[in-house]
Amino acid sequence: MLQSNLARRQQQAAEEVSGLAVQSQSNRDAIIAAGAVPLLVTLLRSDQPAVQAVSAGSLHQLAIGAQRSKGAIVAAGAVPLLVALLRSEQPAVQEEAAGAFWNLAAGNQENRDAIVAAGAVPLLTALLRSDTSAVQSGAASVLRNVAAGSRENEHAIIAAGAVPLLIALLRSDKSAVQVGAASALRNLAAGCQLSRDAVIVAGAEPLLIALLKSDKSAVQSGAAGALRNLAAGSQPSRDASIAAGAVPLLVALLRSDKPAVQENAAGALSRLSVDNEVAIIAAGAVPLLVDLFRSANLAVQEKAAAAFRNISCAALRYKDAIVAAGAVPLLVALLRSDQPDVQAPAASALMNIAASSQPNREAIFAAGAVPLLPPLLRSGLPAVQEAAVSASWNLSACSLQSQADIIAAGAVPLLRALLVDHNKARRSASCARSCRRFGAP
Repeated sequence: MLQSNLARRQQQAAEEVSGLAVQSQSNRDAIIAAGAVPLLVTLLRSDQPAVQAVSAGSLHQLAIGAQRSKGAIVAAGAVPLLVALLRSEQPAVQEEAAGAFWNLAAGNQENRDAIVAAGAVPLLTALLRSDTSAVQSGAASVLRNVAAGSRENEHAIIAAGAVPLLIALLRSDKSAVQVGAASALRNLAAGCQLSRDAVIVAGAEPLLIALLKSDKSAVQSGAAGALRNLAAGSQPSRDASIAAGAVPLLVALLRSDKPAVQENAAGALSRLSVDNEVAIIAAGAVPLLVDLFRSANLAVQEKAAAAFRNISCAALRYKDAIVAAGAVPLLVALLRSDQPDVQAPAASALMNIAASSQPNREAIFAAGAVPLLPPLLRSGLPAVQEAAVSASWNLSACSLQSQADIIAAGAVPLLRALLVDHNKARRSASCARSCRRFGAP
């Protein structure tokens, strides 16, 4: 029926394909194997908006998930035809064309680059001005995916004038529009400082902070994620977010029962805490971050550990508060993770806590940290090794017995091995210092 000369039959056939495609990957594979994609792409040229919309919608659904599905659609020549449909005067056509691009761009850098090269960005930017909320959110969501992983694409989006339009959409009364806009700004802010500055100068921060108060978890997560990436930049930007009241709202979001909200809130607090540790601690973040160590979600654990890595740089009395909140045993438990992104900040937090006082070092020893450090020294990742080296050094100041325990755990040969890696001068210097303390040449 996709080959029918009758528009109504073409539309019905494309609707059936869309309904099947949305159900499962096996259905999508079967539809593609049956040769439907080239026929659907041909229908994008129809002079009937209803046929254009449902054909683009079918490609939207077929592009879900597997990269092989996306590849088949791109190979059939869909991209330039979908770009042409973004110029349609029909919101339904615009929405479905944007939806197809949204899925084609998800997790595929080659497709993102092809979409940009085909001239989609200025057209998507123009659609941010649409009076139809579904078109606004669709266009913003495509820009979010296109911005991921490429500074060139970030700059293309900024050059097209998307940033002030995305910021204006943060004021929408539609949560889907707010999420799309916040998520696009999040990805734009994930790259270089130039992109972050463009978002900050255009006035995004106060509006994103206001969205933290939303009762929609997706909005909270999107806003917190954008603030997290903006805080990766300059200290004045971090200070401005804190002055605008971000911290208490982010701390409150740590209580969310949604892992995505917890992750982005903890991530934002982690970055805001650089040179602002006391503000985060004073807002009551410590016990809530400790609770996040118990999460089954690795990304949540990672962001909570990263927050402690930074706030544990605070003065001694604040480190004591971290220990009193029960953080040490949980940080030590994270050293057993098989994820380096969890191990490194956990070891760094313990390193900072161990530098503070004898009672805190003893607490770390008592929690069983020492046997867990040598495996980290074997890690192939410098960030994990450096944190383990420094933690070993700080813990060894506890007592002669602590030094003996570290030696007995097998740390010294590993420190010697790292010492010969002259490509990592900072790590080598730390290893040399530790070896001297342990009496090893």
